[in-house]
Amino acid sequence: MTIAPGRTYGGASLALVAGLLAGEAAAMETWSCQLQGDCGALDLRMVLDPAVLSDPVASGEPQRRWTAQVTMVDDRFDAEALLTDDGWRGFHRGAEGLMLTKAPDGTARLTRGAVEWTGRCEET
Repeated sequence: MTIAPGRTYGGASLALVAGLLAGEAAAMETWSCQLQGDCGALDLRMVLDPAVLSDPVASGEPQRRWTAQVTMVDDRFDAEALLTDDGWRGFHRGAEGLMLTKAPDGTARLTRGAVEWTGRCEET
């Protein structure tokens, strides 16, 4: 799945943080999530860097990936960042079927295939 500016996914229009902030410098966002599921408890940490989410400055720059840095249990990896103009945050890692969505009120849902965890995320 490729996240593209201006496309609509599930009724929500995705936007780049840089576009939302109209060129203002943005601080890195760090989210800590405590989730529960049939497989037990899961702690997760997600870091979104708005600088990585901006378009290239010059035409000669390579296209940037919109990534989230994720720590889940003892595993650290990069995933495709998900951000919406109405405050949703999350990530997607297609190879594993892994997706986290965090609503503006902090409620969160993580899925890995048919397995699901739910809980809350707070900005730290």
